Amino acid sequence: MLEHPVITRIEKDEYTQSNMCMEGRGTMKATGIVRKIDELGRVVIPKEIRKTQGLNSGTPLEMFLDHGGIVFRPYQTDVTKNNTLTWLENALSDATNQEDRESISAAISYVRQA
Repeated sequence: MLEHPVITRIEKDEYTQSNMCMEGRGTMKATGIVRKIDELGRVVIPKEIRKTQGLNSGTPLEMFLDHGGIVFRPYQTDVTKNNTLTWLENALSDATNQEDRESISAAISYVRQA
């Protein structure tokens, strides 16, 4: 499959699973990690989760309220979203096998609804 951070993230990350849960198409993956909110309202995202999800210091996150919980996912500006869509659409036209086309089409759908 063609390598691009968005495609890899969409196929493997928990944000996709969270987004699917919000839409009634899946379940969120439990991590077993519990964190307390400090007196300033901050919560520390564990290093292992930040690393596996590609979240660096300063990464903007957007919050959603869902079924009594809070879901975070990386925030995408319209420019980032449009650049990603352009790249994915070009990759789709260059894809040579059905598996790649299906994966890229799923990625395009996910980015459009984000």
